Amino acid sequence: MGKIKRVISIIHSLSVMSTEQIEEAKIIIEQEEVFSESQKIRFTSLCDLAIKIKRRYRSGKREV
Repeated sequence: MGKIKRVISIIHSLSVMSTEQIEEAKIIIEQEEVFSESQKIRFTSLCDLAIKIKRRYRSGKREV
């Protein structure tokens, strides 16, 4: 159950961050030696998805 809460917390954090903040976090995580390669891959994939969704939402808002 703790792992699920952690994932939800990460997703929530990404949802309130700006695209620029997410990109910065992604760079920092990629450079950190504390995380395993699989953790880095999972986190950067989440970051990429969050950025993609934010850009899609933002472009949709401009059209309205």
